[in-house]
Amino acid sequence: IQAKAKRRRRYKGASRTYTESVRAWGDLVTADHVTASEDRMLSCDNKSGALFIKELWSGLRHMYPVADKSAAETVRCISHFQGRRQIKVLYSDNSGELGAPCRAIEILPQNSVP
Repeated sequence: IQAKAKRRRRYKGASRTYTESVRAWGDLVTADHVTASEDRMLSCDNKSGALFIKELWSGLRHMYPVADKSAAETVRCISHFQGRRQIKVLYSDNSGELGAPCRAIEILPQNSVP
C-alpha cells in the first residue's frame, strides 16, 4: 500500500514555546560546538572546531572557526556575534564550554534537558 503525504508535517514540542516568547533581537540565541571528523574538513587556517550561533528572532546565524573549546575562545566568538546589542538568553546543551563563558559576559544560560 502506498500513501501520499498531502499536508506538511507539523512538529509540536518545546521549540514552539521558545519561539513564541521571542519578541526582539537577543531574546533567545542558540549555540553549540561542532568538531570536524576528518582532516579534509578543517578550516582554511587548520582549525578543527567551530562554534555555531543562531539568533531566533532574526534568523541570523554564524559559524566561528575555533582552535579549541576554551572559555576565552567562546567568549570572543559570542562577544563578536552580539556586537553592541545584548543577548538575554543563550540556549545550549549541558556542556561547560558554553555555560561558563555566558556567566562571564552576563548572559543567562539556559540548558536543554537531557
